[in-house]
Amino acid sequence: MSDQHPDAPGPPPYPGAPPTAPPYVAPPPYAPPPPSYPPPGGGYYPPPGTMPPPGGAPPDWTTNVGPNYGSPLGAGYPGASPLAGYWARVGGFLIDAVIIFAASAVILALDHGYHLHTASGRFRVEPGTELVLLLLGALYASLLIGLRGQTVGMMAVRIKAVDANTGGLIGFWRALGRDLFERVLAVVVFIPWLIDVLFPIWDPRNQTLHDKVVSTVVIKV
Repeated sequence: MSDQHPDAPGPPPYPGAPPTAPPYVAPPPYAPPPPSYPPPGGGYYPPPGTMPPPGGAPPDWTTNVGPNYGSPLGAGYPGASPLAGYWARVGGFLIDAVIIFAASAVILALDHGYHLHTASGRFRVEPGTELVLLLLGALYASLLIGLRGQTVGMMAVRIKAVDANTGGLIGFWRALGRDLFERVLAVVVFIPWLIDVLFPIWDPRNQTLHDKVVSTVVIKV
């Protein structure tokens, strides 16, 4: 009987034979991958290729990036305020009309720039005085809108006329062209003027025709 321990490896089966390979031991099982969680606060993962560079600020996925960037009813430039509603514009127009009418009445009373037309029985304004009143109205709108963006009526209803592309003030000459275009429509042909003042109802940027001529929009302030 041999004195060799039963668990000890035995000699090779024949001289020069390679040793027997150790028995195969299976590796431990791999841990399952962690579950995928949604971003904090809900939402969705950004599409591939849109992540910021390392160290950069994360993108704001709630911002409306498009033609009206900066606001759901934006004017078309970064950080744009919402566009003014139609009835706010009408209210500002009526307030300005009252102011111009009162100033015109004072000028007519002081200048005696009107007379009674005997054939028609109606009062008529002298041509020179009529020109003064036209200039008064044009300068009132052009100076205030060009240099401030608001007439008194627009201040009262909290709206402002600005450049449609930058949001800045449009200056005196653009404001003058804007006002004179509207006056020409009102004096020469009435129907186009009516279309002009009604145009914001269906226009996507709430613009009148005289807004489009000089590229302005009216916004809330």
